[in-house]
Amino acid sequence: MEILGESVNRVYETIDQLLDFSRNGSSDKTFVNLNDVASDTLALVRNYLDRFKCINLHTSLEENLPPTYANKNQLCQVLMKPDPERGAGS
Repeated sequence: MEILGESVNRVYETIDQLLDFSRNGSSDKTFVNLNDVASDTLALVRNYLDRFKCINLHTSLEENLPPTYANKNQLCQVLMKPDPERGAGS
């Protein structure tokens, strides 16, 4: 029963993240924290990768990055886009 509860929670988290992602569909640029964009994107990807026990995802984010003027949605899409040469996200 505990495993079922954890799975349901993961589904709800994924749905919330996808809704947040879809709400930000405008092309407006703002100052964004690149670490926040990377963390949000990794949260989406991590929910998918949790199904595969043979994939480990490790992150190392740079501290004290200056804000970047960009579209958060577009950056997220770039991070999730497969890299044909490496077979993974950029």
